[in-house]
Amino acid sequence: MSWLKLKKSSTPSCRGDDQSSRRCLDDVQSKLNVNEEYVKALRTKSFIEIWDKVHGDEKITAALLETKCSFSSSASLSPYAGAYSYISDRLLEPRQCDLSDMFKSSHLHHLLIDFFDSNTEACWTCVHLLRGVARTQSNYNVIRKIIKLSRNTPSPSSSTTYSKEQCQFMFTKLALFAKLENPLSSTEILQLDKLRNQCRSILDRLTKTHKRIGRKLRFMRLCNKIWWLFLIVACGALAAVTLVLGVHSLVGIVAATPILLTINLHTLMSFFKFVFKIKCFGFRRRSSGRVNMNMKKIDAQLDAAAKGVFILNQDFGTMSRLAMRLHDEIEHIKTISRLCLRNRKTQMLEEVVKEIVAHERCFLEQLDELEEHAYLCLMTINRARRLILQQLS
Repeated sequence: MSWLKLKKSSTPSCRGDDQSSRRCLDDVQSKLNVNEEYVKALRTKSFIEIWDKVHGDEKITAALLETKCSFSSSASLSPYAGAYSYISDRLLEPRQCDLSDMFKSSHLHHLLIDFFDSNTEACWTCVHLLRGVARTQSNYNVIRKIIKLSRNTPSPSSSTTYSKEQCQFMFTKLALFAKLENPLSSTEILQLDKLRNQCRSILDRLTKTHKRIGRKLRFMRLCNKIWWLFLIVACGALAAVTLVLGVHSLVGIVAATPILLTINLHTLMSFFKFVFKIKCFGFRRRSSGRVNMNMKKIDAQLDAAAKGVFILNQDFGTMSRLAMRLHDEIEHIKTISRLCLRNRKTQMLEEVVKEIVAHERCFLEQLDELEEHAYLCLMTINRARRLILQQLS
């Protein structure tokens, strides 16, 4: 009866009112569009290439499964700096060492150098997240054995579902999982938050510089328009004065011949000076045109970097939330496992196993989503780097 009441009360809200039904359809369509775009992003060639690079390289796979490696934001402080520098060189396009040579040979904007440096640190963070995901999947195999045993065990009518051997096996696996270290540590989550703050800082500086260059370009365009307007007015005034002088000179040409010769010589000299000034100003305008083109190139480069930083900031926020949820879920499983081991009662073991089975699908989906976002973040980094290099060339 309660279900019928709920159905009757909810039916008019979506069927009776046309506007509400349209809103429901729009919401569903928007969700479907987002999911389709997400799937398309995962099926792109660049995403598959990054995935193949990670899973097809033995050195990268060994570094991801390394259990003794601790996170360090500085490569010089990490004992595995060689492995992570190798990983960043393999995953980043173009490589950071190639960009270092370009930094020395070209006059690059300091904000772009900061952007490329932050990309290297972001790549290391994504590698650490992938390492945490790989270790979490490896550790979760212990829980999967418990889930597999619970699903293969028929549930009799009695209260005791598992035999003593099965209970002992589950207690052993829970004890093993409780002793394992949480791969998604709070240090990596703090590093994601730190990178988000760095992205915000770089984005603010890029936005301010982009606006300042835009104001300079608008001012230069305004000065150019004012100069051409002044030149047109000056030429028109000169033509009018010449016409008036020509008409009046017909009247007194005989009486004022010596004076006209002097004026014509003076006018001729003034004309040559004016032409010389026009040529000098044309050279200045050409040099200012070069400055204008350079400013436009820098503006386009900063705009591309700002777009990349904005997307990275959003990706880091999503990955931080996913990593926090997975971290809390792992800690929750470890906590209830310890409680079950202290109690060591079959009834409590059954409740713990039921809860683990109920949250298994959600946990694995979030784990896969975190891994996919890490790959998408690497793909975004490479896309932004290639776009800026296209602007430089």
